[in-house]
Amino acid sequence: MTRVERASHRGVEGLAIENDCLRCMILQSLGGKMTSLRLMESGHEFMWQDPEGPVKLPSYGAFFPDYDIGGFQECFPTINEVFYPEHPWRGVVVPDHGEVWALPWNYERVEDGLHLWVYSVRFAYRLDKWVSMSAGGRLNMRYELTSLAPFDFKCLWSAHPALALRPGMKMLLPEGTRVRTEFSEHGRLGEMGTVHDWPVTRTAQGRQVDLSIIQGIETGTHDKLNTVGLTEGWCGAHDSQTGEYLAYTFSLEEIPYVGVWLIQGGWAPEGQPYLVGGFEPCTGYPGPLDSAMAWGACMTLPGRGKLGWSLEIHVGCENDQAVLISMLSEAADARAIRPR
Repeated sequence: MTRVERASHRGVEGLAIENDCLRCMILQSLGGKMTSLRLMESGHEFMWQDPEGPVKLPSYGAFFPDYDIGGFQECFPTINEVFYPEHPWRGVVVPDHGEVWALPWNYERVEDGLHLWVYSVRFAYRLDKWVSMSAGGRLNMRYELTSLAPFDFKCLWSAHPALALRPGMKMLLPEGTRVRTEFSEHGRLGEMGTVHDWPVTRTAQGRQVDLSIIQGIETGTHDKLNTVGLTEGWCGAHDSQTGEYLAYTFSLEEIPYVGVWLIQGGWAPEGQPYLVGGFEPCTGYPGPLDSAMAWGACMTLPGRGKLGWSLEIHVGCENDQAVLISMLSEAADARAIRPR
């Protein structure tokens, strides 16, 4: 049975959704973000928590790194700030991290969880999100995007979950996946567009690295990559010490890309190095919408039309990594053939 109740997180009122396996916290006044996701049995928190004090609510158009980066935000209709390049919104600023992360969302309780929705400030769309739970440690997130104008609208959506990482954890992607550099501090993984094998590759300086193994903050790296040729709709992070994992499954028809975002001490606001990051299932890349449009790697919301996609989050404990990968592959296959 799924329960929904009022709760608070670091001074901000929100809504907790829980069943016998999971508990998640949604801040409807802060972009509808999921700020916490816990296993009930162990109490393990999967979302990274900003070490600062009370959460500061951003104003519309704010610069994302100036605020709480913890939790699972929605980036839409861009990740990086850009000027929208096409009629009828040519020249309109699309804010950093998109519009919706800094807006309060409307909400209603539904039988199995929450329904949240928000309207654009500068464009003409409505974004709806349904969050529900199912047995076996699964959190279901379904999205519907509705056009409120007669014009096509180019856009991209990206999940932006900041996971609590620790050294030795393994970042898992389907076999054969490659990744493309979007950003790498000090050019460690080459310029934007450089393609690498996953997980073992070489840095721009020729040093062999395994990108899938989480290092410590002393590594001093900060990278953002995007998948190339993703063959199955899944990705996940696994802790071999505890067996705990957080993974995503999705339809490649709806979500064809995954971003890989890892800060391992290479970004230290106010002198505090972070170990945080995760996978970012997304409908386009790279982060600047105008670049994604130029590369033909974004989605198009038809005038007066709709688009939909969904994401399933799996959390639990499995010591055998091969078993976990097999489970995720089977779940992704099931999503691929599920009627839309």
